[in-house]
Amino acid sequence: MDILETINNLGNKAKAASAKIRVLKPEEKKIAYEFLEKNLKINTKKILDANKLDIDKANKNNLAKPLINRLKITEDSILGIIKSVSDIKNLPEPIGKVLESWEQPNGLKFSKISVPLGVLGVIYESRPNVTIDASCLSLKSNNSLILRGGSDSFHTSFELVKIVTDSFNKAGLPKNIIQMIPTTKREAVDHLLSMNNYVNVIIPRGGKSLIKKINEKSKIPVIKHLEGLCHIFVDKEANIELAKKVIFNSKLRRPEICGEELINFLLIMRVLQKRMF
Repeated sequence: MDILETINNLGNKAKAASAKIRVLKPEEKKIAYEFLEKNLKINTKKILDANKLDIDKANKNNLAKPLINRLKITEDSILGIIKSVSDIKNLPEPIGKVLESWEQPNGLKFSKISVPLGVLGVIYESRPNVTIDASCLSLKSNNSLILRGGSDSFHTSFELVKIVTDSFNKAGLPKNIIQMIPTTKREAVDHLLSMNNYVNVIIPRGGKSLIKKINEKSKIPVIKHLEGLCHIFVDKEANIELAKKVIFNSKLRRPEICGEELINFLLIMRVLQKRMF
């Protein structure tokens, strides 16, 4: 089976699964999250071993240090991932909410009610934790999911998807609600973006160039972000010590995850430092 046929097969399975997952009850999803929390903890070593393969490859390819830091998984970061699963588990249910209702003069009543979208395609870069976040949010919103992670984090993401799949299966959820494209070939992304007979929405997570490419090529509706507004302005009357703490906490704790915005921010900081600090 060639790669395009493989991806079509993923789409067919995801579409079938989306019809089953849309009627899942909150208590069924809660059990699945709890299985996942336990299995992430139990499989810590497997995750770290898979991540080492990615880190070794990144070092061999002379990947920039900030990108390697963004890619790296530790025992502490696995605990952070487990906490994110718990946080999503405890979020209010987004499905079945009456968003708006009204009545016509003839007595006919209308309601807007939140429903699942169907099949999500999430394309992301090197941060492996997105694998878990996307899987859990997709389940929370009763959507099936096709993941396409970055080539740098392939082994880590693949291991995480195995853990997610095993956890959700043990919880009795429908099969194939979470799937991952099993290749790093670029043609896989192009094909996924053309699968409007299977995929309802594409969600890219990454840098400006990735978002731009997907927006231009996709035949499927895209929920996208761009650079974002990440500026911090410090007034001359501000408490400078407090401002420094806020700046460090929001921008400098992990500069590898801030991207292009951090570069712009540091340029601004040079000016502010001369004037204020």
